Amino acid sequence: MTTQIHYTPTPWISEYCGKDRIAIFKISDKRRIATIAVKTQKMDEANAHLIAAAPELLAACKEGRICIAQNMESHCLCGKPNQARQKMLSNIDEAIAKAEPTS
Repeated sequence: MTTQIHYTPTPWISEYCGKDRIAIFKISDKRRIATIAVKTQKMDEANAHLIAAAPELLAACKEGRICIAQNMESHCLCGKPNQARQKMLSNIDEAIAKAEPTS
């Protein structure tokens, strides 16, 4: 299943814009993707890093989902019973659906 990318291509990075904002940028052209108001520095920094990593996390979920689904029929390296692997697939599907815009 191939879906068209609807977000700014990666890689993204987060960095401070003044003392009270963190911006998420596309590295290659510094195109601003999002800005976070800094209220709780540690938490807001963590949020910015998570947002900046989102496209790579989505790609990893998609790749992992394929691998898990393929291994369910033959063998499982994770040692989890089939029901637990089905739950993992369900969780991955939910995360992917949450990350991708609906048409």
